[in-house]
Amino acid sequence: MIDFAWSYSPHTSPPGALGTFEDPNCSDTPQFVHRFLADGEPVSNYYPMVYPFLYFMSMHGYESLKFWRCKSNMTLPISVPEGTHTRPHTDLDDENIKGISVVYYANDSDGDTIFFEESSKGFNGTLTEVQRVSPKKGTAVIFDSEIIHAGQVPKNSKNRLVVNSIFLGLSI
Repeated sequence: MIDFAWSYSPHTSPPGALGTFEDPNCSDTPQFVHRFLADGEPVSNYYPMVYPFLYFMSMHGYESLKFWRCKSNMTLPISVPEGTHTRPHTDLDDENIKGISVVYYANDSDGDTIFFEESSKGFNGTLTEVQRVSPKKGTAVIFDSEIIHAGQVPKNSKNRLVVNSIFLGLSI
């Protein structure tokens, strides 16, 4: 068993932060976070645990990308209105920086990841869902870091555990 420290965060994405969006279905919740890598630099003694992400990306043709951020997020079951999601956001908020995001599902859980049609430039207060991915242990979803997305908290599972990584230098 791995026993590393989790930090409490009152939000999944801070309200009003660059790259975040508010919509009527937003029901943001707290989460626990463990940062492995920030701004391209290891910030955890457990950083070697994420080496497989580097290997995975290099095996799929992304070896030229810079490993920029990697953190684990754990959300717990919390009472929220049915059909809501956490604060929609993009993983990069600078249109001059291109990147690829990887969300790895570390456990089987309910609490989907929802992707939206609108771009950050065309956001008018309403988001249209285009795809939903359910957490299945050992799977990952790879997407352009500029895509607006949100998570849902688990209702039936004891937690939802993901590892979120950003690789800079290319977009899909």
